[in-house]
Amino acid sequence: FIAAASHELRTPIAVILASLSAFRKADKEAGTRFLMTIEKESRRMSALVNDLLLLSKTSGTLCDFTMEKTELDTLVLNTWECFLPLASEKNMHLDIELPEGTVPPCLCDAARITQLLGILISNAVSYGKKGGVIKLSLSHSSPYFVLTCQDNGCGISDQAKPHIFERFYREDASRSKKEHFGLGLCIAKEIAEAHSGYITVSDTPGGGATFTVYLRNTSSKNIT
Repeated sequence: FIAAASHELRTPIAVILASLSAFRKADKEAGTRFLMTIEKESRRMSALVNDLLLLSKTSGTLCDFTMEKTELDTLVLNTWECFLPLASEKNMHLDIELPEGTVPPCLCDAARITQLLGILISNAVSYGKKGGVIKLSLSHSSPYFVLTCQDNGCGISDQAKPHIFERFYREDASRSKKEHFGLGLCIAKEIAEAHSGYITVSDTPGGGATFTVYLRNTSSKNIT
């Protein structure tokens, strides 16, 4: 793990050092570009360090979580609205499906569940196809609340499915983006497990990937 983390940090550090060296010799216009590169890579490093710290804090426990009764339908709706501009920017459709009836409150850390959904939607936007559709949905089947993020992008191979929740795992060039470190799905898994739940991945009919998160309704009786 330390070797993998060091490898991920080495690239932005190398870019920053190279940009600083070039900046010293550059004119004003070129210097501005190098400063922008330094800022971008610094932000990438910051994001990676934050992800690593989050992983070290969760580790399948609720030690740093704030568990409160949460209306998941409202949470999902708010998350959907937040990601509409990003999907629109990528020329993608972000749909939502919520239960028609009343959904009982879920005892969870709302900020962490929002983060989990953000990871899934962000991945769907990154790996979905132009003009594609992403569907975010919520259902309740005691003792679980079920959150689903479905896309019709490039999908995930059967060989990769057992590994995609591992730290720093990236399948191949088609699913490797410079802005992704291979930690997002691992964090999503940790968050789900910290809520006594779990996350699965399956193929979307017609192509793409479907991630399903099961969160236990801890207020239910006789949970197995």
